[in-house]
Amino acid sequence: MNKLRKRKRFLSLTGLGVILFASCFLFLAFSTTAFAEKHEKTPTEYRLLAPIPLDGANNAVSPTSNASTYLKGLFMLTIGIATALAVIFIIVGGIQYLTSEVFTAKAAAKDTITNALVGLLMAISAWMILYTINPKLLNFDLKIEPVKINVEPASNIEDFLPTGPSAGKPWANDQAERASVERVTSAGRILIGINKNNCAKIGDSNCTSVSGLSSSIINSIKSLQSQCNCLITITGGTEYWLHGNRSTELTSNKTQHRPGGSSADLSFYTPITDYIRKEGDKTDTPGCAPGNEKYVLNGATYVLETIGDTHWHVCH
Repeated sequence: MNKLRKRKRFLSLTGLGVILFASCFLFLAFSTTAFAEKHEKTPTEYRLLAPIPLDGANNAVSPTSNASTYLKGLFMLTIGIATALAVIFIIVGGIQYLTSEVFTAKAAAKDTITNALVGLLMAISAWMILYTINPKLLNFDLKIEPVKINVEPASNIEDFLPTGPSAGKPWANDQAERASVERVTSAGRILIGINKNNCAKIGDSNCTSVSGLSSSIINSIKSLQSQCNCLITITGGTEYWLHGNRSTELTSNKTQHRPGGSSADLSFYTPITDYIRKEGDKTDTPGCAPGNEKYVLNGATYVLETIGDTHWHVCH
């Protein structure tokens, strides 16, 4: 019984050895691919002391071999040995099963045949794994070309800028509105500020304008600041082309961020957020802007928007 167990284990380990050999080759092949690409030289030839009687071995015609052909021959020899052993053990198991009348002996014979088939399957699986990954792996060529992935060129920033016939036209000055909404203490502390300079022309991307911002929104922002005694930064105003449909045509943008419109964006700041959530009345009334949190405070609606950067959208 111990001999039978050893035989069964030997055959299963043979198949496992083939798979491990294939795994080692994969590591060797892919780790040397980059080096082989940079150094296009003739493979080093070796004179083998022990020829392999299969394809890739050195022989009388070709007494030398390189690493690729040697590995190919060794791999095929290993599969051949595993296959031969599997056939032998299947025959032995069949003879044992037919000639023995003892139940335990028949069970042992079945195990011998089963393990032989498992070992054979494992040996064949090694070949199938390599062929599935890349048929060229079966040639054991250490210069296997890596898979080339086509990467689309990065889009230019201009592709995301607003476009339209009005692009480049002068934009109105917002000095009067800035003077009305901005609040600075005598010590120079900014209580209400605007994060960027006014837009010079329609289509500018790095600007924030309050030109034409309605007085109702300005008053709501000033009231919020005085009540919560916190810092407020306006991050979005009437520059309509940076909102809505990203078009420089006012009629193409369905947004209240426009001259005469009644909305603005405020930066997300913890004291502001805490005050709005505490003092505001939560509402689900549609309109103003989409968002999970909406509050009505002093006649204005504050919506927490998470599109892009998180900020408060205030509107009337």
